[in-house]
Amino acid sequence: MKEKRKPGFGAAMLPILVMAFVLGIGFGKFRLSVEVLLLVCSFFTVLLGLFYGTTWNEIADAVAHLAEETNQLKYELAEKERRLVKAYADMISESKDAVCIFTEEFGGDSMRMLMNYVLDAGHCICAVFFGNEKDGYRYVLGSRQQDVREMAKEFNKRFDGRGGGKPEMVQGTVRGEKEAIERWLMKYEFVCI
Repeated sequence: MKEKRKPGFGAAMLPILVMAFVLGIGFGKFRLSVEVLLLVCSFFTVLLGLFYGTTWNEIADAVAHLAEETNQLKYELAEKERRLVKAYADMISESKDAVCIFTEEFGGDSMRMLMNYVLDAGHCICAVFFGNEKDGYRYVLGSRQQDVREMAKEFNKRFDGRGGGKPEMVQGTVRGEKEAIERWLMKYEFVCI
């Protein structure tokens, strides 16, 4: 068995420098697949580890440990985001009003989660928008009391949008000014937050 040696600062920085070089030339100049280039960098890092006396089993164990730790952190982050979304929804007063929420904090699944929490509080319709005027908005529109597809169809037509869904929930993307979107929703008696 090869004796383990501790790499110096330069050797520890070498994988980062190699990665910067390989990605810079491979992707930057030749437009090669980033995934393949990252595999090349990983292979170099494994060879460096073997050179310093690390065994394959130790490398595999370290990778498995990092994967497990990453999954745990993802779970914890998702749980904290769920709690944050719930707290945000709890700040919206309970009523039967249609409500519209613009956010730059909650995208993806959190938009649907926020909509569902708001509908659970008794609101008849909820629309959640994520994004900004420059890049456009992703939206989710839902109701437990009525079919929202026709409203979404008109909305998409008015704001050059795309999307669709089921009677109780529609999602898509639109472009437009926040104030114009709010004015359009007010004709359906939305209260915008």
